[in-house]
Amino acid sequence: MKKWTHLCGFGLLILCASVPCAAQGSQTVQLAKTFKARALKGMIEVGLKSSPISGVSVCDCSAGWNKILSCTTSDAAGRFSFPDANGGVHFLRLISPGFNVTILKVQVTRWTWRKNLSLKMYVGA
Repeated sequence: MKKWTHLCGFGLLILCASVPCAAQGSQTVQLAKTFKARALKGMIEVGLKSSPISGVSVCDCSAGWNKILSCTTSDAAGRFSFPDANGGVHFLRLISPGFNVTILKVQVTRWTWRKNLSLKMYVGA
């Protein structure tokens, strides 16, 4: 059974240089559920259409989303990956122009059945 995320907020493109993880001046929804996967990688798709979203800024942040540890961008197939990510808890922020912003918590553990994350983004207001 696939579990999907519902992403809410207003999408802005924020470059991942030394910008704080909190999306400034926009609504951001923190998903309370902790997602589990064997690796910090996955796919991002448009909500109901299930088509991949390229160019999504995916940032791995410190606890509280106040400092960016590393960033990547989803490819043409909507895939993203943090190949050097260690096991443990990670705090992700996903932002793409025209889409809602979300922040979520991911537990990377080899003991879970889900290999990758499957995330959905919805068009922003």
